[in-house]
Amino acid sequence: MAWAEGDTVQFTAVLAHLRHHRPAVESHVVSSRGKHTCLTATAHAVYTEEPYGLKFDRTITHRWDEPMQVYLDCPSTKATLCIRDMLRLPVVHDLLRYRIDVGEDAHQRAATWVDENVGGRRFVIVHYQGDCNPMQKNIPEHVANYLFDFLLGHEITPVVLDWNRRSRHVDGQRILCPGRGDRLWPDPDRGDGETIAALMALASLTVTVDSGPGKIAASSACAGVPNVAVWVGHHPVHYADMDYGNVTHLVPTSHDQHIRGDRRTGREYFEQAYRHRVYYPDVFERQLCQLVAEKLYDVPEQPMATDNTPKLKATSFGVQYYEEHKVAGLDYLGHGEWQVQYGCWIVDSLGLVGQNVLDIGCACGSIALGLTKAGAKVYGIDLSNHMIGLGKEKFPGLPLAVCDAVSMHLYGDATFDFIHANQVAEHWREELVPLILREIFRVTKPGGLFFAVLDTEDLFQRQKRDREREDPTNHCIKPLAWWLDQLAECGWLPAGSEVVERFRGWPGNYFDNYDWDWWLVRKPYVDKTEAK
Repeated sequence: MAWAEGDTVQFTAVLAHLRHHRPAVESHVVSSRGKHTCLTATAHAVYTEEPYGLKFDRTITHRWDEPMQVYLDCPSTKATLCIRDMLRLPVVHDLLRYRIDVGEDAHQRAATWVDENVGGRRFVIVHYQGDCNPMQKNIPEHVANYLFDFLLGHEITPVVLDWNRRSRHVDGQRILCPGRGDRLWPDPDRGDGETIAALMALASLTVTVDSGPGKIAASSACAGVPNVAVWVGHHPVHYADMDYGNVTHLVPTSHDQHIRGDRRTGREYFEQAYRHRVYYPDVFERQLCQLVAEKLYDVPEQPMATDNTPKLKATSFGVQYYEEHKVAGLDYLGHGEWQVQYGCWIVDSLGLVGQNVLDIGCACGSIALGLTKAGAKVYGIDLSNHMIGLGKEKFPGLPLAVCDAVSMHLYGDATFDFIHANQVAEHWREELVPLILREIFRVTKPGGLFFAVLDTEDLFQRQKRDREREDPTNHCIKPLAWWLDQLAECGWLPAGSEVVERFRGWPGNYFDNYDWDWWLVRKPYVDKTEAK
Protein backbone atom coordinates (compact mmCIF):
# COMPACT_ATOMS: atom_id res chain seq x y z
CA MET A 1 0.00 0.00 0.00
CA ALA A 2 1.56 3.25 -1.15
CA TRP A 3 -1.45 5.21 -0.01
CA ALA A 4 -1.86 8.48 1.80
CA GLU A 5 -2.33 8.34 5.56
CA GLY A 6 -6.08 8.95 5.40
CA ASP A 7 -6.54 6.04 3.00
CA THR A 8 -4.49 3.82 5.29
CA VAL A 9 -6.67 4.69 8.29
CA GLN A 10 -9.83 4.04 6.25
CA PHE A 11 -8.47 0.62 5.30
CA THR A 12 -8.75 -0.44 8.94
CA ALA A 13 -12.53 -0.63 8.36
CA VAL A 14 -11.91 -3.02 5.45
CA LEU A 15 -9.65 -5.21 7.59
CA ALA A 16 -12.27 -5.25 10.36
CA HIS A 17 -14.82 -6.59 7.86
CA LEU A 18 -12.42 -9.30 6.74
CA ARG A 19 -11.85 -10.40 10.34
CA HIS A 20 -15.61 -10.45 10.96
CA HIS A 21 -16.77 -12.22 7.79
CA ARG A 22 -13.69 -14.39 7.21
CA PRO A 23 -12.34 -15.23 10.68
CA ALA A 24 -10.18 -18.05 9.34
CA VAL A 25 -8.32 -15.72 6.97
CA GLU A 26 -5.16 -13.95 8.11
CA SER A 27 -4.59 -10.47 6.64
CA HIS A 28 -0.96 -9.51 6.04
CA VAL A 29 -0.49 -5.96 4.79
CA VAL A 30 2.45 -4.11 3.26
CA SER A 31 2.44 -0.41 4.07
CA SER A 32 4.89 2.48 3.99
CA ARG A 33 6.81 3.23 7.19
CA GLY A 34 5.03 5.57 9.58
CA LYS A 35 1.61 4.81 8.16
CA HIS A 36 2.03 1.15 9.06
CA THR A 37 1.38 1.89 12.75
CA CYS A 38 -2.25 2.69 11.89
CA LEU A 39 -2.84 -0.94 10.82
CA THR A 40 -1.49 -2.98 13.72
CA ALA A 41 -4.89 -3.20 15.46
CA THR A 42 -6.74 -4.75 12.52
CA ALA A 43 -4.16 -6.63 10.42
CA HIS A 44 -2.64 -9.90 11.53
CA ALA A 45 0.77 -8.69 10.36
CA VAL A 46 2.07 -5.43 8.91
CA TYR A 47 5.27 -5.05 6.86
CA THR A 48 7.10 -1.95 5.71
CA GLU A 49 8.89 -3.94 2.98
CA GLU A 50 7.86 -6.79 0.72
CA PRO A 51 7.97 -9.98 2.85
CA TYR A 52 10.15 -11.99 0.45
CA GLY A 53 10.24 -15.68 1.21
CA LEU A 54 6.76 -15.82 2.72
CA LYS A 55 4.06 -17.66 0.77
CA PHE A 56 0.42 -16.52 0.73
CA ASP A 57 -2.70 -18.23 -0.56
CA ARG A 58 -3.79 -15.04 -2.27
CA THR A 59 -2.19 -11.68 -2.97
CA ILE A 60 -4.45 -8.70 -3.69
CA THR A 61 -3.48 -5.31 -5.05
CA HIS A 62 -6.46 -3.25 -3.98
CA ARG A 63 -8.27 -0.89 -6.26
CA TRP A 64 -8.97 2.11 -4.07
CA ASP A 65 -11.45 3.79 -6.35
CA GLU A 66 -13.02 7.21 -5.93
CA PRO A 67 -16.70 6.89 -4.93
CA MET A 68 -19.03 8.01 -7.73
CA GLN A 69 -22.39 6.95 -6.32
CA VAL A 70 -24.36 6.94 -3.07
CA TYR A 71 -25.92 4.14 -1.05
CA LEU A 72 -29.17 4.17 0.87
CA ASP A 73 -27.86 2.23 3.85
CA CYS A 74 -24.22 3.21 4.39
CA PRO A 75 -21.57 5.78 3.47
CA SER A 76 -20.30 5.64 -0.12
CA THR A 77 -16.58 5.85 0.62
CA LYS A 78 -13.52 4.14 -0.79
CA ALA A 79 -13.76 1.71 2.11
CA THR A 80 -17.38 0.69 1.42
CA LEU A 81 -16.66 0.39 -2.30
CA CYS A 82 -13.82 -2.00 -1.50
CA ILE A 83 -15.94 -4.00 0.96
CA ARG A 84 -19.05 -4.26 -1.23
CA ASP A 85 -17.79 -4.22 -4.79
CA MET A 86 -14.36 -5.82 -4.60
CA LEU A 87 -14.46 -8.17 -1.63
CA ARG A 88 -18.21 -8.82 -2.01
CA LEU A 89 -18.84 -8.66 1.72
CA PRO A 90 -21.89 -7.23 3.51
CA VAL A 91 -21.30 -3.84 5.11
CA VAL A 92 -21.72 -3.79 8.90
CA HIS A 93 -22.23 -0.28 10.28
CA ASP A 94 -20.48 -0.94 13.57
CA LEU A 95 -17.39 -2.10 11.68
CA LEU A 96 -17.21 1.05 9.56
CA ARG A 97 -15.12 2.69 12.24
CA TYR A 98 -11.40 3.29 12.23
CA ARG A 99 -9.47 1.41 14.88
CA ILE A 100 -5.95 2.40 15.91
CA ASP A 101 -4.08 1.02 18.90
CA VAL A 102 -1.55 3.23 20.68
CA GLY A 103 1.34 1.61 22.50
CA GLU A 104 3.05 2.75 25.67
CA ASP A 105 6.08 4.19 23.83
CA ALA A 106 3.87 6.47 21.72
CA HIS A 107 1.88 7.54 24.78
CA GLN A 108 5.09 8.41 26.61
CA ARG A 109 6.53 10.38 23.69
CA ALA A 110 3.33 12.40 23.37
CA ALA A 111 3.06 13.05 27.12
CA THR A 112 6.70 14.19 27.29
CA TRP A 113 6.25 16.52 24.32
CA VAL A 114 3.16 18.09 25.90
CA ASP A 115 4.90 18.58 29.25
CA GLU A 116 7.92 20.22 27.63
CA ASN A 117 6.07 22.42 25.17
CA VAL A 118 2.56 23.10 26.46
CA GLY A 119 2.92 22.64 30.19
CA GLY A 120 -0.33 22.82 32.13
CA ARG A 121 -2.29 24.77 29.49
CA ARG A 122 -5.09 23.30 27.46
CA PHE A 123 -4.26 22.76 23.81
CA VAL A 124 -6.17 22.18 20.59
CA ILE A 125 -4.72 20.34 17.61
CA VAL A 126 -5.40 21.96 14.24
CA HIS A 127 -4.69 20.35 10.87
CA TYR A 128 -5.91 22.72 8.20
CA GLN A 129 -3.56 22.08 5.25
CA GLY A 130 -3.95 18.81 3.40
CA ASP A 131 -1.15 17.49 1.20
CA CYS A 132 -3.40 16.99 -1.83
CA ASN A 133 -6.38 18.83 -3.36
CA PRO A 134 -5.82 21.98 -1.29
CA MET A 135 -8.65 23.88 -3.00
CA GLN A 136 -11.06 21.09 -2.07
CA LYS A 137 -9.85 20.53 1.49
CA ASN A 138 -7.91 23.33 3.13
CA ILE A 139 -9.26 25.89 5.56
CA PRO A 140 -8.44 29.39 4.20
CA GLU A 141 -5.55 31.13 5.92
CA HIS A 142 -7.66 34.03 7.21
CA VAL A 143 -10.09 31.56 8.81
CA ALA A 144 -7.21 29.65 10.41
CA ASN A 145 -5.80 32.91 11.75
CA TYR A 146 -9.21 33.84 13.22
CA LEU A 147 -9.36 30.42 14.89
CA PHE A 148 -5.86 30.81 16.35
CA ASP A 149 -6.70 34.25 17.74
CA PHE A 150 -9.88 32.83 19.26
CA LEU A 151 -8.01 29.98 20.97
CA LEU A 152 -5.22 32.22 22.24
CA GLY A 153 -7.80 34.66 23.57
CA HIS A 154 -9.18 31.81 25.67
CA GLU A 155 -5.68 30.87 26.90
CA ILE A 156 -5.66 27.71 24.80
CA THR A 157 -2.51 26.77 22.86
CA PRO A 158 -2.97 25.90 19.17
CA VAL A 159 -0.81 22.98 18.03
CA VAL A 160 -0.61 22.80 14.24
CA LEU A 161 0.08 19.48 12.52
CA ASP A 162 2.21 20.61 9.57
CA TRP A 163 5.05 18.24 8.76
CA ASN A 164 6.83 20.66 6.40
CA ARG A 165 6.01 23.76 8.50
CA ARG A 166 4.15 25.61 5.74
CA SER A 167 1.84 27.47 8.10
CA ARG A 168 2.84 31.11 8.38
CA HIS A 169 1.07 31.41 11.73
CA VAL A 170 3.40 29.12 13.71
CA ASP A 171 5.85 31.04 15.90
CA GLY A 172 7.07 28.24 18.17
CA GLN A 173 5.90 30.03 21.31
CA ARG A 174 2.21 30.92 21.13
CA ILE A 175 1.39 28.57 18.23
CA LEU A 176 3.32 25.30 18.14
CA CYS A 177 4.13 22.82 15.38
CA PRO A 178 5.86 19.45 15.92
CA GLY A 179 7.06 19.15 12.32
CA ARG A 180 9.84 17.29 10.58
CA GLY A 181 12.78 16.57 12.87
CA ASP A 182 10.89 17.13 16.12
CA ARG A 183 11.73 14.84 19.05
CA LEU A 184 8.09 13.76 19.17
CA TRP A 185 8.52 11.40 16.22
CA PRO A 186 10.22 7.99 16.46
CA ASP A 187 11.71 8.61 13.00
CA PRO A 188 12.63 12.30 12.52
CA ASP A 189 12.33 11.96 8.72
CA ARG A 190 8.71 10.81 8.61
CA GLY A 191 5.49 11.16 10.53
CA ASP A 192 3.84 8.39 12.46
CA GLY A 193 0.11 7.69 12.69
CA GLU A 194 0.29 6.07 16.10
CA THR A 195 2.12 9.06 17.55
CA ILE A 196 -0.38 11.49 16.04
CA ALA A 197 -3.14 9.48 17.69
CA ALA A 198 -1.31 9.58 21.04
CA LEU A 199 -0.92 13.36 20.83
CA MET A 200 -4.56 13.87 19.81
CA ALA A 201 -5.72 11.75 22.74
CA LEU A 202 -4.19 14.35 25.11
CA ALA A 203 -5.78 17.39 23.42
CA SER A 204 -8.95 19.19 24.51
CA LEU A 205 -10.22 19.26 20.93
CA THR A 206 -9.10 18.62 17.36
CA VAL A 207 -9.98 20.63 14.26
CA THR A 208 -9.23 18.84 11.01
CA VAL A 209 -9.92 18.74 7.29
CA ASP A 210 -10.37 15.72 5.01
CA SER A 211 -6.94 14.26 5.71
CA GLY A 212 -4.94 11.59 7.48
CA PRO A 213 -5.02 13.40 10.84
CA GLY A 214 -8.76 13.93 10.30
CA LYS A 215 -9.27 10.18 9.97
CA ILE A 216 -7.08 9.53 13.01
CA ALA A 217 -9.17 12.02 15.02
CA ALA A 218 -12.24 9.89 14.20
CA SER A 219 -10.56 6.65 15.29
CA SER A 220 -10.87 4.57 18.44
CA ALA A 221 -7.65 6.06 19.83
CA CYS A 222 -9.24 9.53 19.99
CA ALA A 223 -12.81 8.56 20.87
CA GLY A 224 -12.81 10.71 24.01
CA VAL A 225 -11.69 13.91 22.27
CA PRO A 226 -14.21 16.08 20.39
CA ASN A 227 -13.36 16.62 16.73
CA VAL A 228 -14.62 19.34 14.39
CA ALA A 229 -14.20 18.03 10.84
CA VAL A 230 -14.32 20.91 8.35
CA TRP A 231 -15.40 20.34 4.76
CA VAL A 232 -14.86 22.73 1.86
CA GLY A 233 -15.14 20.97 -1.51
CA HIS A 234 -15.57 17.29 -0.60
CA HIS A 235 -18.49 15.61 1.15
CA PRO A 236 -18.47 13.37 4.25
CA VAL A 237 -20.69 10.71 2.64
CA HIS A 238 -17.80 10.02 0.24
CA TYR A 239 -14.81 10.56 2.50
CA ALA A 240 -15.82 9.81 6.11
CA ASP A 241 -17.05 6.53 7.49
CA MET A 242 -18.62 6.11 10.93
CA ASP A 243 -16.90 7.56 14.01
CA TYR A 244 -17.04 6.93 17.75
CA GLY A 245 -19.50 9.70 18.57
CA ASN A 246 -16.87 12.41 18.89
CA VAL A 247 -17.01 14.00 15.42
CA THR A 248 -19.16 16.92 14.22
CA HIS A 249 -18.92 17.65 10.51
CA LEU A 250 -19.01 21.34 9.57
CA VAL A 251 -20.24 21.56 5.97
CA PRO A 252 -21.05 24.53 3.69
CA THR A 253 -24.62 25.49 2.82
CA SER A 254 -24.04 24.08 -0.67
CA HIS A 255 -22.65 20.79 0.60
CA ASP A 256 -25.07 18.64 -1.43
CA GLN A 257 -23.44 20.00 -4.61
CA HIS A 258 -20.42 17.88 -3.71
CA ILE A 259 -22.42 14.64 -3.56
CA ARG A 260 -21.83 12.32 -6.50
CA GLY A 261 -24.69 10.24 -7.85
CA ASP A 262 -28.23 10.75 -6.55
CA ARG A 263 -27.89 13.92 -4.47
CA ARG A 264 -31.26 13.56 -2.80
CA THR A 265 -30.43 10.06 -1.56
CA GLY A 266 -26.97 11.16 -0.44
CA ARG A 267 -28.30 14.18 1.43
CA GLU A 268 -31.03 12.17 3.18
CA TYR A 269 -28.52 9.58 4.33
CA PHE A 270 -26.06 12.26 5.44
CA GLU A 271 -28.64 14.16 7.47
CA GLN A 272 -29.79 11.09 9.37
CA ALA A 273 -26.41 9.39 9.85
CA TYR A 274 -23.88 12.19 10.48
CA ARG A 275 -23.68 14.75 13.28
CA HIS A 276 -23.21 17.98 11.40
CA ARG A 277 -23.57 21.74 11.26
CA VAL A 278 -23.93 23.97 8.22
CA TYR A 279 -21.88 27.13 7.76
CA TYR A 280 -22.36 30.20 5.59
CA PRO A 281 -19.16 31.08 3.68
CA ASP A 282 -19.39 34.78 4.50
CA VAL A 283 -19.16 34.08 8.26
CA PHE A 284 -17.26 30.78 8.10
CA GLU A 285 -14.67 31.80 10.68
CA ARG A 286 -17.25 32.85 13.27
CA GLN A 287 -19.32 29.71 12.92
CA LEU A 288 -16.21 27.55 13.15
CA CYS A 289 -15.20 29.28 16.39
CA GLN A 290 -18.74 29.03 17.72
CA LEU A 291 -18.75 25.26 17.19
CA VAL A 292 -15.27 25.00 18.69
CA ALA A 293 -16.45 26.92 21.77
CA GLU A 294 -19.46 24.64 22.18
CA LYS A 295 -17.24 21.56 22.09
CA LEU A 296 -14.66 23.05 24.45
CA TYR A 297 -17.11 24.38 27.01
CA ASP A 298 -20.24 22.26 26.38
CA VAL A 299 -22.24 25.55 26.02
CA PRO A 300 -23.60 26.33 29.48
CA GLU A 301 -27.22 25.69 30.26
CA GLN A 302 -29.71 28.55 30.05
CA PRO A 303 -28.48 31.22 32.51
CA MET A 304 -31.00 30.42 35.23
CA ALA A 305 -33.25 27.40 35.60
CA THR A 306 -36.62 27.85 37.25
CA ASP A 307 -36.89 24.40 38.77
CA ASN A 308 -35.57 23.86 42.30
CA THR A 309 -34.28 27.42 42.66
CA PRO A 310 -34.74 29.46 45.84
CA LYS A 311 -37.96 31.43 45.98
CA LEU A 312 -37.52 34.98 44.70
CA LYS A 313 -38.97 37.72 46.92
CA ALA A 314 -37.74 41.06 45.56
CA THR A 315 -40.51 43.24 44.11
CA SER A 316 -38.21 45.91 42.65
CA PHE A 317 -34.98 45.87 40.64
CA GLY A 318 -32.45 46.93 43.27
CA VAL A 319 -29.72 45.25 45.30
CA GLN A 320 -32.03 42.52 46.65
CA TYR A 321 -33.18 41.60 43.15
CA TYR A 322 -29.59 41.26 41.92
CA GLU A 323 -28.41 39.22 44.92
CA GLU A 324 -31.41 36.85 44.90
CA HIS A 325 -30.92 36.06 41.22
CA LYS A 326 -27.21 35.54 41.74
CA VAL A 327 -27.96 32.96 44.45
CA ALA A 328 -30.56 31.36 42.16
CA GLY A 329 -27.94 30.82 39.44
CA LEU A 330 -28.14 33.97 37.31
CA ASP A 331 -25.38 36.48 37.97
CA TYR A 332 -26.19 39.45 35.74
CA LEU A 333 -22.51 40.38 35.80
CA GLY A 334 -21.58 36.97 34.40
CA HIS A 335 -20.14 37.11 30.91
CA GLY A 336 -18.76 34.08 29.09
CA GLU A 337 -19.26 31.72 26.18
CA TRP A 338 -23.05 31.73 26.50
CA GLN A 339 -23.27 35.48 25.91
CA VAL A 340 -20.51 35.52 23.28
CA GLN A 341 -22.03 32.79 21.12
CA TYR A 342 -25.53 34.17 21.63
CA GLY A 343 -24.29 37.51 20.33
CA CYS A 344 -22.59 35.89 17.32
CA TRP A 345 -25.77 34.02 16.42
CA ILE A 346 -27.96 37.14 16.47
CA VAL A 347 -25.52 39.50 14.78
CA ASP A 348 -24.40 37.08 12.08
CA SER A 349 -27.79 35.63 11.19
CA LEU A 350 -29.52 39.03 11.01
CA GLY A 351 -26.64 40.92 9.40
CA LEU A 352 -26.12 43.39 12.25
CA VAL A 353 -22.38 43.99 11.98
CA GLY A 354 -21.87 47.76 12.24
CA GLN A 355 -25.58 48.33 12.91
CA ASN A 356 -27.09 50.27 15.84
CA VAL A 357 -28.60 47.94 18.43
CA LEU A 358 -30.53 48.73 21.62
CA ASP A 359 -30.65 46.13 24.40
CA ILE A 360 -33.71 46.95 26.50
CA GLY A 361 -33.63 45.64 30.07
CA CYS A 362 -29.91 44.94 29.71
CA ALA A 363 -29.31 44.49 33.49
CA CYS A 364 -25.51 44.71 33.90
CA GLY A 365 -24.87 44.53 30.14
CA SER A 366 -23.46 41.00 29.76
CA ILE A 367 -25.56 40.21 26.65
CA ALA A 368 -24.98 43.72 25.30
CA LEU A 369 -21.26 43.00 25.53
CA GLY A 370 -21.75 39.73 23.63
CA LEU A 371 -23.56 41.60 20.85
CA THR A 372 -20.79 44.18 20.84
CA LYS A 373 -18.07 41.56 20.50
CA ALA A 374 -19.97 40.15 17.53
CA GLY A 375 -19.59 43.48 15.72
CA ALA A 376 -22.76 45.50 16.42
CA LYS A 377 -22.87 49.03 17.89
CA VAL A 378 -24.78 48.31 21.07
CA TYR A 379 -26.43 50.51 23.67
CA GLY A 380 -28.04 49.15 26.82
CA ILE A 381 -30.76 50.53 29.08
CA ASP A 382 -32.29 49.28 32.30
CA LEU A 383 -34.46 50.60 35.14
CA SER A 384 -32.04 49.42 37.81
CA ASN A 385 -29.51 51.99 39.02
CA HIS A 386 -27.73 49.22 40.91
CA MET A 387 -27.22 46.89 37.95
CA ILE A 388 -26.28 49.63 35.51
CA GLY A 389 -23.72 50.82 38.08
CA LEU A 390 -22.27 47.30 38.38
CA GLY A 391 -22.15 46.98 34.61
CA LYS A 392 -20.37 50.29 34.07
CA GLU A 393 -17.76 49.27 36.62
CA LYS A 394 -17.12 45.82 35.14
CA PHE A 395 -17.57 46.68 31.44
CA PRO A 396 -16.09 50.18 31.09
CA GLY A 397 -16.73 51.71 27.70
CA LEU A 398 -19.98 49.84 27.14
CA PRO A 399 -22.69 52.54 26.70
CA LEU A 400 -25.16 51.64 29.45
CA ALA A 401 -27.80 54.02 30.82
CA VAL A 402 -30.59 54.09 33.39
CA CYS A 403 -33.72 54.61 31.33
CA ASP A 404 -37.38 53.59 31.31
CA ALA A 405 -38.65 51.91 28.14
CA VAL A 406 -41.88 53.89 28.44
CA SER A 407 -40.00 57.10 27.63
CA MET A 408 -36.63 56.59 25.95
CA HIS A 409 -35.82 60.28 25.94
CA LEU A 410 -32.11 59.56 25.42
CA TYR A 411 -32.69 58.53 21.82
CA GLY A 412 -34.18 60.27 18.82
CA ASP A 413 -36.62 58.91 16.28
CA ALA A 414 -35.43 56.08 14.00
CA THR A 415 -32.12 55.57 15.82
CA PHE A 416 -31.78 51.78 15.94
CA ASP A 417 -31.61 49.02 13.35
CA PHE A 418 -32.38 46.31 15.89
CA ILE A 419 -34.07 46.13 19.30
CA HIS A 420 -33.26 43.27 21.67
CA ALA A 421 -35.13 42.26 24.85
CA ASN A 422 -34.37 38.92 26.53
CA GLN A 423 -36.60 37.97 29.48
CA VAL A 424 -37.79 41.56 29.85
CA ALA A 425 -41.32 42.00 28.46
CA GLU A 426 -42.93 39.85 31.16
CA HIS A 427 -41.80 42.49 33.71
CA TRP A 428 -43.78 45.30 32.04
CA ARG A 429 -47.08 46.29 33.59
CA GLU A 430 -49.99 45.37 31.36
CA GLU A 431 -51.35 48.92 31.14
CA LEU A 432 -47.96 50.19 29.96
CA VAL A 433 -47.41 47.59 27.23
CA PRO A 434 -48.98 49.66 24.38
CA LEU A 435 -46.95 52.72 25.42
CA ILE A 436 -43.70 50.72 25.53
CA LEU A 437 -44.29 49.02 22.17
CA ARG A 438 -45.02 52.39 20.55
CA GLU A 439 -41.94 53.96 22.13
CA ILE A 440 -39.79 51.10 20.82
CA PHE A 441 -41.47 51.62 17.44
CA ARG A 442 -40.45 55.30 17.55
CA VAL A 443 -36.74 54.72 18.12
CA THR A 444 -36.54 51.94 15.52
CA LYS A 445 -35.55 52.72 11.95
CA PRO A 446 -38.04 51.86 9.17
CA GLY A 447 -37.32 48.23 8.30
CA GLY A 448 -35.66 47.66 11.68
CA LEU A 449 -36.24 44.45 13.65
CA PHE A 450 -37.43 43.82 17.21
CA PHE A 451 -36.56 40.48 18.84
CA ALA A 452 -37.81 39.44 22.27
CA VAL A 453 -37.60 36.29 24.37
CA LEU A 454 -40.15 36.16 27.19
CA ASP A 455 -42.11 34.06 29.64
CA THR A 456 -45.73 33.42 28.61
CA GLU A 457 -48.71 31.43 29.82
CA ASP A 458 -48.05 28.96 27.01
CA LEU A 459 -44.47 28.45 28.17
CA PHE A 460 -45.50 27.95 31.79
CA GLN A 461 -47.99 25.28 30.72
CA ARG A 462 -45.47 23.49 28.50
CA GLN A 463 -42.82 23.48 31.19
CA LYS A 464 -45.27 22.80 34.07
CA ARG A 465 -43.90 25.77 35.99
CA ASP A 466 -45.37 26.90 39.29
CA ARG A 467 -46.43 30.56 39.15
CA GLU A 468 -46.03 30.81 42.92
CA ARG A 469 -42.30 30.15 42.62
CA GLU A 470 -41.75 32.61 39.80
CA ASP A 471 -40.23 36.09 39.92
CA PRO A 472 -42.68 38.45 41.73
CA THR A 473 -41.77 41.17 39.21
CA ASN A 474 -43.31 39.14 36.36
CA HIS A 475 -46.36 41.40 36.04
CA CYS A 476 -47.39 40.44 32.51
CA ILE A 477 -47.56 36.70 31.95
CA LYS A 478 -49.87 36.48 28.94
CA PRO A 479 -50.40 34.06 26.05
CA LEU A 480 -48.01 34.66 23.16
CA ALA A 481 -51.03 35.39 20.93
CA TRP A 482 -51.93 38.31 23.21
CA TRP A 483 -48.49 39.81 22.70
CA LEU A 484 -48.66 39.39 18.93
CA ASP A 485 -52.00 41.21 18.91
CA GLN A 486 -50.48 44.04 20.95
CA LEU A 487 -47.55 44.32 18.53
CA ALA A 488 -49.87 44.43 15.53
CA GLU A 489 -51.99 47.18 17.10
CA CYS A 490 -48.86 49.25 17.62
CA GLY A 491 -47.81 48.98 13.97
CA TRP A 492 -45.35 46.10 14.01
CA LEU A 493 -45.37 43.59 11.12
CA PRO A 494 -44.02 40.02 10.87
CA ALA A 495 -40.32 40.04 10.02
CA GLY A 496 -40.88 37.89 6.93
CA SER A 497 -40.46 34.15 6.37
CA GLU A 498 -37.03 34.46 4.76
CA VAL A 499 -35.60 36.40 7.72
CA VAL A 500 -37.21 34.11 10.30
CA GLU A 501 -36.05 30.94 8.53
CA ARG A 502 -32.48 32.24 8.36
CA PHE A 503 -32.65 33.24 12.04
CA ARG A 504 -34.13 29.94 13.21
CA GLY A 505 -32.01 27.78 10.94
CA TRP A 506 -28.68 29.49 11.58
CA PRO A 507 -26.04 26.98 12.75
CA GLY A 508 -25.66 27.33 16.50
CA ASN A 509 -29.02 29.04 16.98
CA TYR A 510 -30.19 28.88 20.57
CA PHE A 511 -33.66 27.64 19.66
CA ASP A 512 -32.09 24.20 19.21
CA ASN A 513 -31.13 24.15 22.90
CA TYR A 514 -33.82 26.11 24.70
CA ASP A 515 -37.62 26.04 24.89
CA TRP A 516 -38.35 29.74 24.41
CA ASP A 517 -41.36 31.82 23.47
CA TRP A 518 -40.29 34.76 21.33
CA TRP A 519 -41.12 37.11 18.50
CA LEU A 520 -39.23 38.73 15.65
CA VAL A 521 -41.10 41.64 14.08
CA ARG A 522 -40.28 44.51 11.76
CA LYS A 523 -41.15 48.21 11.61
CA PRO A 524 -42.72 48.89 8.19
CA TYR A 525 -40.76 50.77 5.57
CA VAL A 526 -42.08 54.22 4.74
CA ASP A 527 -42.27 53.44 1.05
CA LYS A 528 -41.01 50.94 -1.52
CA THR A 529 -37.96 53.05 -2.33
CA GLU A 530 -36.77 52.92 1.28
CA ALA A 531 -37.29 49.14 1.39
CA LYS A 532 -34.66 48.81 -1.31
